[in-house]
Amino acid sequence: MCRAILVGLIFTMLLSNCTKDHTQLSNCQYQDCPIVSFNAKVIPIFTQYCDMQGCHIAASHEGGVTLDSARAYFQVIAPGTGYVTPGNPLNSIIYNQFGQHIMPPTGYPAPSDCEVQEIYCWIEQGAQNN
Repeated sequence: MCRAILVGLIFTMLLSNCTKDHTQLSNCQYQDCPIVSFNAKVIPIFTQYCDMQGCHIAASHEGGVTLDSARAYFQVIAPGTGYVTPGNPLNSIIYNQFGQHIMPPTGYPAPSDCEVQEIYCWIEQGAQNN
């Protein structure tokens, strides 16, 4: 009886230490990806973390890719670039750069795990221009 109470108390303490971020991350697992809209979800991620001075804007287009809202889709799915391999996030440069925390570079804000998950799901779903 005491053991059950102790286990219950420890379980309750562990749950009470969860933050909103942990709750949010639990919704960002690789199983059962929700439909991800390029325009509603992916473009805002690119805009926040990539489309800035000295990075992936038209004036500087680091790595030969521009990720502003007008050009991003056609830049990332261009055949032969490897930026996005529709249906295969693990073989897509953009997912790997975000997922391995290579981009954005140190010193810049990085996307959350959920934002990286949205990129993964979008690519897994065929990288549609939706």
